[in-house]
Amino acid sequence: TSDGICIFDGIKIKSIENKISKNISMLYKVKPFFNTESLKIIYFSFIHSYLSYCNLAWASTNYRKLKKIYCKQKHAFRIIFGVNRTVNGESLLKKLNVLNIYKLNIYQVMLFTFKTKHALSPNIFRTYFTKISHKYPTKFSSDNFVIPRSYLKLNSFQIQYRGPFIWKSFLKNMVNSFNDFDKY
Repeated sequence: TSDGICIFDGIKIKSIENKISKNISMLYKVKPFFNTESLKIIYFSFIHSYLSYCNLAWASTNYRKLKKIYCKQKHAFRIIFGVNRTVNGESLLKKLNVLNIYKLNIYQVMLFTFKTKHALSPNIFRTYFTKISHKYPTKFSSDNFVIPRSYLKLNSFQIQYRGPFIWKSFLKNMVNSFNDFDKY
């Protein structure tokens, strides 16, 4: 789209899936030679780096399009801990305080929104969000943004919509620390 950040179609997600798959097979092959701590370092170097790089652009999409990446992420942690498929992969992620792909995207949207709100992002992004302005002081009016109307489901994945929407959700639920982040 013309707004600078576009929603990637399945091509970029498929490319990331393929890269993660290759690195998971590498992780599986080197597992006998490394301890758990070293395998975690390999995970962060060869898998998590793909998940976090430009996540704001390519992972702001339909939940189902990220399902395969989420399964691959859990598979990597099952390899690291040497457990079989019946073990809950989400519990392994929590054990290491690692965000799954969905929570990682929410975190990056929140970070982008925070930086934009406090003028820490580049100037081009400063007009992405509109602050609420009305004459009645409400509980969150000074910290909140206007959520634009979205008539198409596709538009709800754009940062101009997701940023204020997620920001409002966090303010509404009074999240005071990142310890509460797992609730979302």
